[in-house]
Amino acid sequence: MSSRPSSLSFLGKGFKEEALLQLGWNMDVNPLWLKALVFLFLTVYLSFLIRNRENFNVGNNLVLSAVSFSFALSLGLSFVRENGMDLSYVGLIFSSLTFGWIGGISGAFGIAVAVYSTGAGTEEIALCLMLCSAASAVAGILAKKGSDFSTLLVGSVLAGITILSGEYAYLLINGVTDVQAVLAPKTVSIVTGVILGTGAAFYVKKLENWPEPIERKK
Repeated sequence: MSSRPSSLSFLGKGFKEEALLQLGWNMDVNPLWLKALVFLFLTVYLSFLIRNRENFNVGNNLVLSAVSFSFALSLGLSFVRENGMDLSYVGLIFSSLTFGWIGGISGAFGIAVAVYSTGAGTEEIALCLMLCSAASAVAGILAKKGSDFSTLLVGSVLAGITILSGEYAYLLINGVTDVQAVLAPKTVSIVTGVILGTGAAFYVKKLENWPEPIERKK
């Protein structure tokens, strides 16, 4: 077994220990490179917001409010935990469907901060951020196509599949054999996020003054 520990804290207490016992080897990735990747991603995201502050389909105040709210919502719901499950994906799905990928990525950073607070390693934090950001992009892009429930549901389901597929592959690469059992609480968390996040997004998008997903003007 590899001498380099892997916290796998993002899997939830009780399940990370099981995963650690099953690890045959770990991907040898330099933590400094991963930290640089996370910092670069944050820099690119913030630079995009700043450069296009006058070129969004909504006002600057709304963009700032949406980004801040999305971050705080996902971060706050991440701490509502029980038996390895949490509600962070409710915030991620909701923000992605209502504010678009711009809000969703902010929510992804909120989840990544929560994962960091659990003592997860750099590898797990980077994985969480990248997968949640990819999922938010999928949901956000589909949300622009319409506000009917079926469209929103497809977007949220595909977002959930994106996260689970990435983490499934990560565990397989690291030699975990009983992947389904290890990912069980994560799966329940994502299914809960899909159901509650989609329902909440469908409701608020029907409100008269609710804005369309944030995007850059053509």
